Parts: sequence; C-alpha cells; structure tokens
Amino acid sequence: LKSLKKTYALYLLFLLASLSVKSYGQSYFANGNARSLGGNCYQLTGALDWQLGSIWYADPIDLSKDFDLEFYLNFGGKDNSGADGIVFVMQDVSNKAIGKSGGGLGFEGFSPSFGVEFDDFNNQDKGDIASDHIAILKNGSVDHNSTNSISAPVAAISGGGNIEDGLDHLVR
Repeated sequence: LKSLKKTYALYLLFLLASLSVKSYGQSYFANGNARSLGGNCYQLTGALDWQLGSIWYADPIDLSKDFDLEFYLNFGGKDNSGADGIVFVMQDVSNKAIGKSGGGLGFEGFSPSFGVEFDDFNNQDKGDIASDHIAILKNGSVDHNSTNSISAPVAAISGGGNIEDGLDHLVR
C-alpha cells in the first residue's frame, strides 16, 4: 500500500441490516443507499435486502503523518437475517466508490486498498470463522485464504459474541 500517499476513509456496509456510523467534526460523502441522519450520524443501509452504501471522508488523509480516527459502528439487531458487515477502507479510487455487494462487503474490487473488516456473516468459502469477526485485508480482497489477507480473522467480541446487538461499538 505504499502507493497510497493520500487516501479516503470509508465505512462500508450493504445488504440487510440497518447500520449507523457516528462521527464528529468532519465532512463526508454518502453514496448508494447511505444517508445522513443529522448530527454527524450516517446510516449505511436500511433494513432491506441487497442494500449497498458507502460513506467517504471528504478530505484526503496524508498517511505520512500521524492521525487518529474514532467512530462508532452499530450493526443493527438482525443476527441471522442481517447483512454481511462493514469494512473501514483506505483507498485512492474515488469518494463516490462502492465495491461489490454480498460477501464482497462493498470492499471487493478496490486496489490498491487497505481494509479492516467487521464481518458478521460466515462465508466459509472466504475463510471466515464461525463467530462475528474482525480481519485486515488489502487490495479489495475479502478472502482470508488469499495472499491479500494481512491478519487472519479474530472474534469481534471476546468469547465470540454477536455484534448485531443493537449497540454502538467504539472503533479507534
């Protein structure tokens, strides 16, 4: 990812669950089914099948300098009938970009890119673990068995709990 001199931060989700991202003091571009709820809170998708949305930070981030990001993710409350998850992405494709839906988590296809996956659906063909999990991937790949997997999936909540619990989860 050395070619990513400046990039945009992306919080992605699509498909079935109703999600929200809360941010403070920044400007964003909402695409697809994503929309602003006001008060620096964004909904990536509604509680409808095959939704796809992206929210991009409006200003480039200079990766040669330190930065600190803190935000909340809410995965809704539909465990088995909800979406695949969200990916926080850094890329230089566009501030209007949306990747592939379904198991692609809206991240699949962005290259070069860096993604932190918050996955709440078990796609066994992609090397997912049974519990809701977090993993680090690159180059738009969501396959944990590929050479683009930087960090293998680990349980998102200690003990393998469910992140579709209707609660806001702090990410930093």
